[in-house]
Amino acid sequence: SLKNPREIDMDLVDAQQARRVLDRIVGYKISPLLWAKVKRGLSAGRVQSVALRIIADREEEIDAFIPEEYWTLDANLKVKGERKLLTAKFYGTEKNKVTISSKEELDAIVKEVENADYSVADIKKGERTKKAPVPFTTSTLQQEASKALNFATAKTMRIAQQLYEGVDIKGSGTVGLITYLRTDSTRISEEADAAVREYIKEGFGEEYVAEGDAKKTSDKKIIQDAHEAIRPTDVTRTPAAVKEFLSRDQFRLYQLVWKRFIASRMQPAKYETTSVKIAAGQYRFTVAASKVSFEGFRSVYTEAGEAKEENNVLLKGLDMDSVLTKESLDTKQHFTQPPAHYTEATLVKTLEELGIGRPSTYAPTISTIIARRYVAKENKNLYLTEIGEVVNHIMKQSFPSIVDVNFTANMESLLDGVAEGKVRWKTIIENFYPDLEAAVEKAEKELSRKELLLSEKNRKLQLAVFVTGLIAVILIALYVLYVRKNHMYRQLVILYDTHRQRERQLLKQRDEKTDLVNTSQKNKALFDAVEKLMNDEHLYRSNSISIDMLVERLHSNRTYLSRMFTEQNTSFSEYINSYRIREALSLLSEPENDIPLKVLSDSLGYNSLSSFYRAFQKEMGVPPSRFRQEIKKLHLDS
Repeated sequence: SLKNPREIDMDLVDAQQARRVLDRIVGYKISPLLWAKVKRGLSAGRVQSVALRIIADREEEIDAFIPEEYWTLDANLKVKGERKLLTAKFYGTEKNKVTISSKEELDAIVKEVENADYSVADIKKGERTKKAPVPFTTSTLQQEASKALNFATAKTMRIAQQLYEGVDIKGSGTVGLITYLRTDSTRISEEADAAVREYIKEGFGEEYVAEGDAKKTSDKKIIQDAHEAIRPTDVTRTPAAVKEFLSRDQFRLYQLVWKRFIASRMQPAKYETTSVKIAAGQYRFTVAASKVSFEGFRSVYTEAGEAKEENNVLLKGLDMDSVLTKESLDTKQHFTQPPAHYTEATLVKTLEELGIGRPSTYAPTISTIIARRYVAKENKNLYLTEIGEVVNHIMKQSFPSIVDVNFTANMESLLDGVAEGKVRWKTIIENFYPDLEAAVEKAEKELSRKELLLSEKNRKLQLAVFVTGLIAVILIALYVLYVRKNHMYRQLVILYDTHRQRERQLLKQRDEKTDLVNTSQKNKALFDAVEKLMNDEHLYRSNSISIDMLVERLHSNRTYLSRMFTEQNTSFSEYINSYRIREALSLLSEPENDIPLKVLSDSLGYNSLSSFYRAFQKEMGVPPSRFRQEIKKLHLDS
């Protein structure tokens, strides 16, 4: 194009100039009025005000919507020879489709089909095709990126601009990956068309190559066609090949463009369809299923939100002679839903269908009405705000032609006429400006009362805010007093608990000192008793005192010695008994000593001979008589 320059098309220049002048006239004349009558910082525009009205009209539809009740009826049928149940949906009578609008109608139908005989009334098999999508235009790229990637329109255009301007590819330098991103045309250049067909033939097979171009069906009559559709600059540069050089969002958007372009030159997808009608008395139930017979373009690309094709395997075994048995009936109540709130994607689609704006204006328009807070975006949905409602009301009342959808679309047609050289651009301005100026002057006068009403409304709002704030301050003050009172009470409780704890500690220390003194005194007495015990034992061993005298002395210190014996897991009686047994052992261990055991028992202080026997056997493990015999035998052996 640089080597073969052509003359500037002044018709296109005039069309662009007329569009810019119209936008500035509307903005510069109406925006100050909104500043004066509503709020500073607001704006109006030839396209944005229409977009705002479209959203406001949808809100009114939703508010005015009245839900209607309806019911669905499903029959779960058992097919002879099949394990899974077949679910058939209620259709109506043989000739007409019936909508069940109330519980009474449902009960009447259920009563008839409850005990009816079920049979296959008709089976129809056919084939349907799903055409390949056309390459992306600006609006369809924004719509699909919003649905598939959850991108806002502004984000989509920003990333697309980066892909268009170029990214650094190792070995190739800076490379533009997609064509110009602002276009309303689905046209593709001959070179790109030939390249993509060759790529499909080599990668998928010749049967996947489309015979002609994918055609776009649209009600839009006029397109500028200044640029071809959005496509990859080189179809062999696959998303996988450039993934390492792109950010995550760049890769996702490029992959979307690349797949859509490949799919646009592929064969349609083909489906085998089966539709079965099941008779139940005078009523009919239907079952429908389809399966893919040829993937076509779906092997590369499927649109976001496209319904998943589900196969009903039971249909393969169904024929006119199939025996059906009703297992159960499922009923469910429903209510009709209001129109959905606009999303950025659906708003762009609506603007394009109505012929409002141009590809380059969709994203800025939506960004502007969100930035001005005319609408709020929540979970992808666009909701009208209070300020947006006020501005839309003023625009509809004072400037009905500006926000009229048909008028704006006709204006776009006139501007296209300027581009084609059929209409003078100055004529459009001359016809438009006087009416706008008169409308602005009229609005300045008539809106004065609305300004007062709005001011009164604002005053009431301010009063409500003040009262609410005052109540909040009082509640906060009461809360602070309550908290401080509770804090002081808690401090007193803590102080009292601290005093009580200190008092308990002092009492505990006093008790410990008393115990220490008592223990010291007891330990001294115990020490004296033990010392006396040791002396008595020494006297006993040296034969200075008899066993009876030792026992008598032990009994005199029994009070203190019992405590010691308890700590050693023994008893005073056991301790004394051990002395008696030792005395017995010494006497029995002398072979020449023939003292009778009864005399020995009495001398040791036992009450009876049996008591002596039990004590001796417990201590030595054998009775005393046996012990004496063993001693004598040992003496004789030696």
